[in-house]
Amino acid sequence: MKKDNLAFNEDIQMFLQGKKEQIEIYQEMLDGYMALTYYSVLPGIHIAFNDIHTTTVPVSGGLSFEHSLIVNFCLEGRCEFHLSEDNYSYIDKNHMSVSTRMVQDSFYYPSGFYQGWEIYALPDTFTDETRQTLKLFAINFEQLYNLYGKDVSCITSEPFLTLWKMLDQNRQVYSVGNIRLLCLQILLHLTDQRLLMQSPQPFLTRTQAALAKKAQEILLKDLSRHISAASIAASLGVSETSLKNYFRSVYGMNLSTYLNHKRMELAAKLLSESDQNISDIAKVCGYANQGRFAKVFKDFYHMKPLDYRRNEHLP
Repeated sequence: MKKDNLAFNEDIQMFLQGKKEQIEIYQEMLDGYMALTYYSVLPGIHIAFNDIHTTTVPVSGGLSFEHSLIVNFCLEGRCEFHLSEDNYSYIDKNHMSVSTRMVQDSFYYPSGFYQGWEIYALPDTFTDETRQTLKLFAINFEQLYNLYGKDVSCITSEPFLTLWKMLDQNRQVYSVGNIRLLCLQILLHLTDQRLLMQSPQPFLTRTQAALAKKAQEILLKDLSRHISAASIAASLGVSETSLKNYFRSVYGMNLSTYLNHKRMELAAKLLSESDQNISDIAKVCGYANQGRFAKVFKDFYHMKPLDYRRNEHLP
């Protein structure tokens, strides 16, 4: 085990020095796993594809740099991150963020699923090769650092969206050379802020985010219950309107839609993994009327509950 860890650490050091063009990290988490693939663009510039199937990923200790430029783009899912003690920001599908600060403690994924790209540019570790290449491509890092001293979260404009999608296509065919080139193109595009579609993205305080997560905990405690947003808000000492706004900011949907998603996910799990009859499953998921449950399930999964069960049990 120690030898394996030593070899892995050596791989990371070689990667950071630009001597290894790609490295993959897989880690089991308490409620899922994460699979990260890092590509070396230039010494001091790396790009990663993040495939997350868990709710919380802690930030590794010891990876702190005085100067950095971090660019995130979300392909699927939703991510919460906080760059300061009391400033929570969110990105979801086709949104990107640019920051000159690294996330402090952890990333939170409200749906338990996320796929996206992340560029790390760390000028303190640039080599002469990196500086010369950036100069060749007319990428001025000092200009970028000044432009994004204040964090930006925005809807991705068409020029950026095209580049991010091309990145994903090249990842699937293992074209590292094109990945490097596309990464540099994205950095070059960032020098012109007019290419960013500036739009206000939700920012919450720590307290506001905590209220939304507490509401989610109450909702999921027993999916057979019917509990109103007003009663949850009252129990948390906040107005119903405020709670709904906080919840939508964190989870990207309103409380009733989120609750319906979770009930249908539970129904699908019980249909495929248990022998419970449809009527009992309907009750566990909050539906006293089996017919109503079957209709909602079909609207969600495009097949009847019994058909879903049969389909899942096929060899």
